[in-house]
Amino acid sequence: MLRRPHSVPEDVAPRRLPSLSKVTHHISSRRPHDTGSHTDALHMASPEWNFGHVAGACDVGYLGVGDDAKLVTCGADNAVYVRNPTSGEVEHSFTETHGDAVNVLCVAPNGGDKFVTGSDDCSVKLFSFDGTKIAGEFEKNVTRFSLPVRALAWSTDGTFLAAGGEDSMVKVVDMSDNSIAMELPHRGKCIKSVSFDPKGEFLSACDDAGVLTVWALKTITKKDGGDDDDDDENAEDDTHKSSIEPGDSVMSATVAPVT
Repeated sequence: MLRRPHSVPEDVAPRRLPSLSKVTHHISSRRPHDTGSHTDALHMASPEWNFGHVAGACDVGYLGVGDDAKLVTCGADNAVYVRNPTSGEVEHSFTETHGDAVNVLCVAPNGGDKFVTGSDDCSVKLFSFDGTKIAGEFEKNVTRFSLPVRALAWSTDGTFLAAGGEDSMVKVVDMSDNSIAMELPHRGKCIKSVSFDPKGEFLSACDDAGVLTVWALKTITKKDGGDDDDDDENAEDDTHKSSIEPGDSVMSATVAPVT
């Protein structure tokens, strides 16, 4: 027969942990041969809790590299903040650029100073923030959808941006002139994530039903091998080439339904 476990004494019950910065500061401030009591050694300052955004969808990324790197965050309060990564202090804010919740952001590759955001206002916007400047800058509107934007991804070289959301469409945008390089229809209701492969040859997307789709971004030519026993008959077949054109779906897979 199972017994109900005894209640946990209050003095050993789990407690909310303080922020890592305060723990580090407390430990590093003690001299190596400082001999305080055990109670003093375990004493920690009360944590300070700071809200990054109101409750709801949020996203975060690192902007820049090295000592100049910043944190950029977005959230359901329509705001985008650039923060000091050590203190969390807001160094710049974009609070009036989007007219609705900002669901997703994506920082340009290779330590760039640009980032894009996608919102419930159905827009994708481009921002820049140079760590040596006091203020950031809204640069331009990248593209619009008919429904909220949920997913963004840069290509490895920063040439293209993929964006998707609730209207079952992935757009591939040429960031040099904002032209739409491709529009890739998706059978799912809401696209939750997009990603370029490292070589820039494929783009993948996942939707809220668990369906994964992969599209080709470049023409891929494949030679079909013939039968070695019928060299003469299949001479033409040996040289036959089939190709996958940009925008073709090369794979579609789904997860098993949860039971």
